[in-house]
Amino acid sequence: MRGDTRALMMAVVLVVASGSAGAATFNVHTDLDAADTNPGDAWCMTSIGLCTLRAAVQEANLTAGDDVINLLEGNYVLTIAGRDENFAATGDLDVSENVSIYGLGAELTIIDAAGLDRVFDLHGGTLELVGLTVTGGNATT
Repeated sequence: MRGDTRALMMAVVLVVASGSAGAATFNVHTDLDAADTNPGDAWCMTSIGLCTLRAAVQEANLTAGDDVINLLEGNYVLTIAGRDENFAATGDLDVSENVSIYGLGAELTIIDAAGLDRVFDLHGGTLELVGLTVTGGNATT
């Protein structure tokens, strides 16, 4: 039994070691808009206890590598006012690293800035959007 446990532990270590350094996948659990409670800790968590799109973007910006954000069906409306802030905590979703955001289809997954601000503001890296609709942006100052 003891040998089996060591073999299993070695297999787990090899699987973890073979992943991309720093890259992360964030699975968003709600279409509510809330900022991450502790950006940079690699945990997508908000004061409402769920991973939001905004919190996932904040964490992806602070995680090295090509990160992935998976969205469920829903209308992700940005509701936190505040322009000219560059950490995705208010207003638009600022992106500064390589991020891919995947929805479940353009009709099913919608990111809507509701005229609050831009939807996305790129500060570096690349942004790939697949299977979703982006709408409601307002870039006027």
